[in-house]
Amino acid sequence: MVWRDGPTDGPSGIDTVRNQATMRVGMNIALTPRHKQFVAQKVNSGAYGSATEVVREGLRLLEAQDERQRRIAWLQGEVDRGFEGPATRWTASDADRVRHMLAKAARRRG
Repeated sequence: MVWRDGPTDGPSGIDTVRNQATMRVGMNIALTPRHKQFVAQKVNSGAYGSATEVVREGLRLLEAQDERQRRIAWLQGEVDRGFEGPATRWTASDADRVRHMLAKAARRRG
């Protein structure tokens, strides 16, 4: 299956198209038979209106995964820095501050 989103021309098969103040890039993508069937199942189930929507959702998920990995790497760096720093005594005030931060983060997530 070759997925096609928008007009393409030129040797690269990619051309930019302006559409309602957004830029779209046409691109041909070759899928394996297994992925073709998967996309078709998603569209036939009514979960997505088109193959384009399925692919876009997959790309959004990849972007979110990359962002999670970036945040984990940052957090690991902060943990490492903390372990490398001077040892300090843990106090009840520290515990309260951490509980407050966790509760605030949980409220933001809903």
